[in-house]
Amino acid sequence: MRYFLGVDGGGTHTRSLVVSQDLSVIGEGFAGPADILSLGEDSVRNNLLQAIDASLASASVDTKQIASACFGMPTYRDGVGTDETIDSLVKKVFPGSTVVVNDVQLALEASFPMKSGAIILSGTGAMLMYRNAAGEIHRVDGWGELAGDMGSSYYIGHKAIQTAFKQFDGRIKDKRLLEAIKRESGIVDLREIIGQTPDSSRRLVASLAGVVCSVAGEGDAISKALLDDAADELMTTILTVKDIADSLPVEVALSGGTFKCSYLKERVESMILTDEDLRPVSSEFENIWGAIFLAMSDPKDRELRQDFIRKLRRL
Repeated sequence: MRYFLGVDGGGTHTRSLVVSQDLSVIGEGFAGPADILSLGEDSVRNNLLQAIDASLASASVDTKQIASACFGMPTYRDGVGTDETIDSLVKKVFPGSTVVVNDVQLALEASFPMKSGAIILSGTGAMLMYRNAAGEIHRVDGWGELAGDMGSSYYIGHKAIQTAFKQFDGRIKDKRLLEAIKRESGIVDLREIIGQTPDSSRRLVASLAGVVCSVAGEGDAISKALLDDAADELMTTILTVKDIADSLPVEVALSGGTFKCSYLKERVESMILTDEDLRPVSSEFENIWGAIFLAMSDPKDRELRQDFIRKLRRL
């Protein structure tokens, strides 16, 4: 029996999955983020090991039994100089046969297993990834909060903080968003945010997207405007796929924690529906399964992968 390991490392949490080729054995583990830019090498390694060890234990499988593994890692192939460090880190965590990709590719593989399509993943960051019929992959955005990640949870949270400070000092009279941020974050004085460490501030800022969504649901026009702006940015990213696609219409799936906000998701889906060159679809599988599919990426395993996907569809 062959076993495969998939690891989905993100800006918020890490998920690990161990499965047998016949799907009779499944083990799962969770841990903290795997973003090396925010946490550093030691913390990321510890989180990866924690998630992997938990999945191996729950599957009663030893590392030596794993035929191959795939790690989806934030910032990988982003051109920020971390690829060599991530490759080395992954090898220390799992020395066996391994594929390392950007974590967004896991969502692409899970949404469109072995076929063409586009995924827009918006979580802490935001990126679109498109694969054509020839298997060529193109990406748009995902450049981090300094240069991009337009429409992401961080993007929304950062705009929310700027808006809250305007409410704090009186430039905006309505203080509903300000009070919600203080209440949900456990902050007495909004200025406490300024003193956050880079690690904690990134997660805090991204988490505020949920606060914005909640207050927008209560009818706050300011919060709705922030979500409308994020939806427009995400749609701008999505529209670029028409310029790189080899055929139209393009199937587009939405993924990531930002889309847990129904107001934002419905806004983006409605805009996609108005464009005849785009077709909104649901992701077929959870992102972590994309890591398993890629762990089976050896050309000799193509039939195995096809059979595995058919079995997974029947579960």
